[in-house]
Amino acid sequence: MKRVLILLMAALAVSGFASNAEERIAEAEKFFREGLDLMKTDASASAAAFEKSEALYRASAAEFPNAAVYLCLGNAAFLRRDFPKAVYYYRQSQSFSDNASVRAALNAARLRLNEEIEIPIQVKIFETVFFPHYRIPFSVRAAAFPVLLFALSLLASSALLRGGWKRKKAVAAVLAFLLAADFLSVTVTVAEKTFRREGVILSETEGRSGNHLAYDPAYLRPVPAGSEVTVTDERFGWMRIVLRDRSRCWVPKEAVSLIGDPLQ
Repeated sequence: MKRVLILLMAALAVSGFASNAEERIAEAEKFFREGLDLMKTDASASAAAFEKSEALYRASAAEFPNAAVYLCLGNAAFLRRDFPKAVYYYRQSQSFSDNASVRAALNAARLRLNEEIEIPIQVKIFETVFFPHYRIPFSVRAAAFPVLLFALSLLASSALLRGGWKRKKAVAAVLAFLLAADFLSVTVTVAEKTFRREGVILSETEGRSGNHLAYDPAYLRPVPAGSEVTVTDERFGWMRIVLRDRSRCWVPKEAVSLIGDPLQ
């Protein structure tokens, strides 16, 4: 937490409004620590302190959005047990910097949610088989492409200049396969980020089979708070979303908090 705050203060110092922002961050940190101190003695006072801390961090995020301030927001929401918001804030932080600490915090918030939508076994198998695409951060996969390309080029050049291509065929084949797989993975991720938006449902809402209240509910129960969704279409104040079980429905536009959008 201390390292996060140092990074946050450094980022704000670079901006033109450092003095007010630093005061706000310092006050947010004060309320956050107050909430920690009260957790075991006064749960309601602790939650109120975390709420004040979150409000101050939100004001900072509205002026200067970055990974550190969203991580602090997620921590404040998590500790006052608003896990849907914690997921949303952590996902916002992840959109700036997809690192191990953010992923760990996000996974912790996900575990606290009682998900009512079960992920089908075939989806779990698919994500397990293609785990590099789903588990390795995009920044790592993107950086791996030029490295693999350079290694393959170096191997080919060595084979042409010094001979011994037969002994290097197996290594070249492995490098070529990894290069092709990495290129495909990066291309798919870029396409998804370009043509689809991701978001979080912050409070449970009714999913419908069409983009109007006249359509029947798509499920027996509302879409639970904290559901992470992909938006594939938007019409007349409604969004068509894909849930983690790959089912689809329509929800009101205001029900989805989009990742990457500024805080209101």
